[in-house]
Amino acid sequence: MPPDTPPPLPCHIILYYIIPCHIISPDLPYPYFAAYPAFCFSVSHTEGLALCAFDAFPVGVDAEHIEPVRPERARRLFLCAESAAFFDGWTERESRIKRRGGSALA
Repeated sequence: MPPDTPPPLPCHIILYYIIPCHIISPDLPYPYFAAYPAFCFSVSHTEGLALCAFDAFPVGVDAEHIEPVRPERARRLFLCAESAAFFDGWTERESRIKRRGGSALA
């Protein structure tokens, strides 16, 4: 799927219409649904894929499009320079950080 192609329609509706209309996050480190503050979720999307996780406890997900990785980027992030292994490590790290309410980019 080309990079400028929008996600499939059901994913697009969830990501851009349903979730933003019901999210509040001023007093918690992660977003939640206003009507269900104990209902936790995490969302991630990348080229050709959208991923949503829902649970009664904080949850984190991350999805990445696998592409070539420059060795200096891998070294700086303390991850393997082989693309698939790099993104395995990156998505695991990002998922754990999201579960705690942060972002690896912050």
